Amino acid sequence: MAEQEEAPYEPLFTPTDNPSQQNVYILTNDVARNSQQPSKVDGSPLVRENSLGKQMSLLHQSSGYLKQATGGLMRWQSRRAFWSAADASGTQPEGVSAACGNTRSSIAFWFKTVWAVSRRHPSVFVAPLLLLCACIGGGIAGVILAANDSQQLAKDDTATMARQAAAALEVTLATMALHPAAAQASLAREQPSAAVLGRELPALMSRLLQQPNKGTTTTSPVRQLVLAPFGTVNATYSPVTTAAGGQAPVGSDMFTAGMSILGTGVVDAVALAVQKQIPVVATVATAATANGIRTINGFPEVLLMVYHPVYVSGVAEGETWGNTISDDYLNKICANGGCYQASSQTKLWGFTLAVVSLSALVSSPEAGLLGLLEGDYRYRVTVFPSGTAAGPVELLTSSPPPKASHAVSPVPVQLAGPRSPTLATSAWTEAELILDHDDAYQTSWEGPLIAVAIVVSLALSAFFFVVVFNYWRHLSMLQSMLPEKVIRVLGTGVNYYQHFDCVTVLYADVVRYTTTKQQGDVVPTLEVVKLLNDVQAMYESIIHKYGLVRISRSGESFICVGGCPTPDDPVAVAVKVAACARDLVLATSRFRGAGGFRVQIRLGLHSGPTVAAVVGSKMPRFSLFGDVVDVAYFMEATSRAMAIHVSDRTSQLLTTANDPRLQLTPRGGLDIVGQGSMNTSWLRLDQIPQPGEPHADDAEEKATERKRVGEGSQAALLTTSPPKP
Repeated sequence: MAEQEEAPYEPLFTPTDNPSQQNVYILTNDVARNSQQPSKVDGSPLVRENSLGKQMSLLHQSSGYLKQATGGLMRWQSRRAFWSAADASGTQPEGVSAACGNTRSSIAFWFKTVWAVSRRHPSVFVAPLLLLCACIGGGIAGVILAANDSQQLAKDDTATMARQAAAALEVTLATMALHPAAAQASLAREQPSAAVLGRELPALMSRLLQQPNKGTTTTSPVRQLVLAPFGTVNATYSPVTTAAGGQAPVGSDMFTAGMSILGTGVVDAVALAVQKQIPVVATVATAATANGIRTINGFPEVLLMVYHPVYVSGVAEGETWGNTISDDYLNKICANGGCYQASSQTKLWGFTLAVVSLSALVSSPEAGLLGLLEGDYRYRVTVFPSGTAAGPVELLTSSPPPKASHAVSPVPVQLAGPRSPTLATSAWTEAELILDHDDAYQTSWEGPLIAVAIVVSLALSAFFFVVVFNYWRHLSMLQSMLPEKVIRVLGTGVNYYQHFDCVTVLYADVVRYTTTKQQGDVVPTLEVVKLLNDVQAMYESIIHKYGLVRISRSGESFICVGGCPTPDDPVAVAVKVAACARDLVLATSRFRGAGGFRVQIRLGLHSGPTVAAVVGSKMPRFSLFGDVVDVAYFMEATSRAMAIHVSDRTSQLLTTANDPRLQLTPRGGLDIVGQGSMNTSWLRLDQIPQPGEPHADDAEEKATERKRVGEGSQAALLTTSPPKP
């Protein structure tokens, strides 16, 4: 096959011949005709050369890059030479300082990643925050509800305990207050004669009540026992006395012989008991002395007087048993005919009376109130004395007393016998018990459990934040490797495969490096990688701008494809890919890294049919298959640095588009294996300065390319298909 000469590539920018104006550049005629507005190179104005041959020049004042390029201070290196020198230097950072730097970089990168992901997806923060509020609110509400239920249960238990304590107190009152009066009533029925019974009363009651002998000190709640036939006191007995010189217990001498028990405050209650045939009548009175109200354990002493009617059967209506009947008794008690029942021949003998210290009885161990202290309960026993306007009187109160705001409802305590009708309606309950728990029903676990709920909520929210953040971060990483349409297809469990009639492929490769460091100084590999990362990030932003799909290749090369995976009009796709290629070269020419680090890129474009598929299971990759990739690679391999090599198919599409920004310069014919002869073109770049005078690296780079595609002449290079990347 005859060797075909490569069409000479006309530089877009050529330096002038005037050595005093090395920074002045002239646009060629073709560029001047295709340019709509004056152009600038690196911020410096350019002068157009029109068709009449007139030239204008303007001194370039601020292009440091052009000064260095034309002054020979910078030297472009091929990729192979650059990386060989970097590998030979071995300038990898080591030691503690490098580790600390990596740690700081990792932390900074993590925060940057969180900020970037949260800006794109606010749900990364909003969702965990809502979960945190919901968990804290729900947890605290649940703990409070549980605490309220526990408090209510504690109150219910306290109310039950109060009812049980009141019932036990009633039994104790009935036993210790009614027993002495009932014992006297039994004796009166056996021996109705008060003269005989009065002499035997002390001995009999001492044995019945199992009380100690007179003259000893006792704390018995019974203060005085009284025999009152027909309502008149005939005999009294006090089971408790004090030693000589001591003060007699209150109530032990309340009634004396010949005294009527039918006082103004109790006569109505006694008459009611006789009419209703109620065996027991109880009334309450405070105990007062000449020195004031007596107290027991710091509380006023209250006396309970129990009236027990005594009925004797089988007697005549006029029977008196030798006892005296007073007119007061007949008028107040027997006026309604309740003193004798002719049908059963039962006659009211009179009354036995027991004076009991209610305060001493309630505070005694038998009452059971002292046992409430062992259960951490607080209590208060209040009595409402009849026939007095003094109001309620506290019999016994725990220390500390119960709180009114936390105490349960008062539980009534039924005293022995019916209530006196003389009591006011508000004081109808003669005694009541108030009970409260020592801790006021406060749960000891409420505060710690709220703290646990908050900590657990924070932990759950943090875990949810990590899950959501990692989801979006991994999804972003997946979207950077695969198109979104492909991700949706793979998400359904189906392998992605699709044929496209016409796509435009851009094959790009970074082929040259340079830096402002002195010759012999080698840029550390890690620094070069960081700078390349900045370059690739710049490329990705441009690719994303045009909506192209980027496919990574080996090393610094990559592929961009338009019209895939979403098919589009071939002409529009070719225009987008060519504009993207143009912007890639423009951005590369403007890029300046640290230390003057710069790169040069080489690009090739081709259009045609292809097959897109995702291959691999552990590391799936989106790939293109078909000749369109090989031809695009051939266009790139036969291109030049900072130039865009366009195939004939892509040239036809761009010519059809007739976009003034995308103008082509014919290069000539090339023979490609499997494709035949192809007339390729250069995409004109009006604003790209060329690297300058050719140097030895250019020849070295050409030799490397020839070695890759096969030995021989230029014709062998053009007729041999380049190896696949």
